[in-house]
Amino acid sequence: MMQPDQVHVDAAYAATLTEEDLTRPVILLHVGRDEGTLELADLESGYNFIVADGNHRLVRAYHLDVEEVPVVVLLEDVASRYRCPPRPDEVCW
Repeated sequence: MMQPDQVHVDAAYAATLTEEDLTRPVILLHVGRDEGTLELADLESGYNFIVADGNHRLVRAYHLDVEEVPVVVLLEDVASRYRCPPRPDEVCW
C-alpha cells in the first residue's frame, strides 16, 4: 500500500516523453501549511503544494537535465475546489 506522500511514477512511460511533452505545464495544488510534498519559497514557507498533474513530466525533465518546466500554481482559494473530502477508510491524495 502506498503512503499518502508517495507517488507512483511509471519509469517506462516517463522515458517515452519528449522535450515537446515537457512544454505542457505541471499543475501544483496548495494543500495547506506543512501538508504537501513541495515547497515554493517564492510563495510561502512550508511544504504546501502537491503535484496534481505532471509527475511523469517532472521525472523525464530530471532525466533530461531540463532545468525549468512550466508550472501552473493553484493557490488555496482555487485549489480547494479540486480537493476531495477525506473518507475515513481512504486517502484522497
